[in-house]
Amino acid sequence: MIRGIQTAMGGMRAHLDREDVVARNLDNILTPGYKEEAGAIDGFAATLSRVESRSVDSPTRLAMSATAIGSLGVETAMDRVSVNFRQGPLEETHRPLDVALVGDGFLQAMTPQGPMFFRGGPLYRDADSKLVTSEGYPVLDSNGQDLVLRGNVVSIAPNGAITVDNKPAGNLSLVEFAPGTELSKVGDEFYTPDSPSAPLPVAATNTTVKQGYLEGSNVDEVSAMTELVSLVRAYQASQRMLQAEDELLGKAVNDVGRVA
Repeated sequence: MIRGIQTAMGGMRAHLDREDVVARNLDNILTPGYKEEAGAIDGFAATLSRVESRSVDSPTRLAMSATAIGSLGVETAMDRVSVNFRQGPLEETHRPLDVALVGDGFLQAMTPQGPMFFRGGPLYRDADSKLVTSEGYPVLDSNGQDLVLRGNVVSIAPNGAITVDNKPAGNLSLVEFAPGTELSKVGDEFYTPDSPSAPLPVAATNTTVKQGYLEGSNVDEVSAMTELVSLVRAYQASQRMLQAEDELLGKAVNDVGRVA
């Protein structure tokens, strides 16, 4: 009975964690470049199978956590959060410093935690004419340096080459990761390789830049709402199981062994 209570409580926690993931997706449904997340609930058998095979089912996968086999209990748990890097819809804005990426590539910015990768979005020029993200982080060129754009008319070619007033002004750091590279998500916008030993990204060959566009969130609102309803029902089922186990435990304590 104690094991049954542990199992029910584990299921409730796992479903709550997944609800948080779906809620985060819905909160960011209008965030440019946001990629849908999915929480996976695994028991022992599924986790053991994944660890043994080390299978990767998408070119780039987010790994939030990894539980050692030796520490697994009987209950289920949300073992990892993966990111769906499916292309989001493009929206034309006509703003010269709005950039969207078509393909699997990333741009690069310098953050307080070091270089991070992101999927474009609204860019700006700061007081020193540096190209920066919406959070004020410098966007890097193909040599890992800040991009300084002095002048008026900014043009960005599909390969990331930038001109200002028809004069060359640098190239965006447009890169792609090797298939299977695991990325950790930092905030809602940035990504970084999960392992320090991960292969370095290379210059993009299958990604293009669209100037004057923003890539929309790839969250499917209907699917997310449907999943949220299913998770609420699953949570309620685990809750009923917990109540049943509690009643059985109460009977065992109060009734079993009672002398008539």
